[in-house]
Amino acid sequence: MPGSLLSRKAAPMNTNIEVFLIACSNTLEMLYYRVEIPCVTESYNPDELVVRKLTDMGIDSHSCSAISHSTSWRCQNGRILLTYIVTLPSSILTSLPTTTLNTAEVICPESAAAMKPHPAEIEDKHVLVHGLRHLSFLVFHQNDRQLATAMRVHGTIAFLNRLQPTVAGQLLSQPPASEISYQN
Repeated sequence: MPGSLLSRKAAPMNTNIEVFLIACSNTLEMLYYRVEIPCVTESYNPDELVVRKLTDMGIDSHSCSAISHSTSWRCQNGRILLTYIVTLPSSILTSLPTTTLNTAEVICPESAAAMKPHPAEIEDKHVLVHGLRHLSFLVFHQNDRQLATAMRVHGTIAFLNRLQPTVAGQLLSQPPASEISYQN
């Protein structure tokens, strides 16, 4: 179809990797720090780039039992963002300007229209809650033992248990805290 979106030649999109470094505090608060690996244009393995970024930041991912998981991707501001969550001991995040995630305040953004599922605005907290709920699904419903073990080591398993698990790609609003089971 001449003039259709499919017949137009689009410029290639840049791919960036966003990494949420997370840790659970002693009071079960989720702390996070977001870092972005800009404009990856060469052939690469994103897993290796995440490890390289951690190393550049002075974090030895092997000695601190870090676990990394790619939780989503999206198009935003003319680029593709590939999202990773890296779980670390809280002692590593103390030197970084972290943000505390308040899941009770996170409401899933709505899409613009039926054929435009991408929300008009997506904030870090939306991406992070989506990723954490996906990790919760893997730990509690897919029995991902390696992930569950790492989450226990870092004290994150109790936080994940407070979230409504969901598969990747499914966006649901977080239920009110009064409806969440707080089992340990």
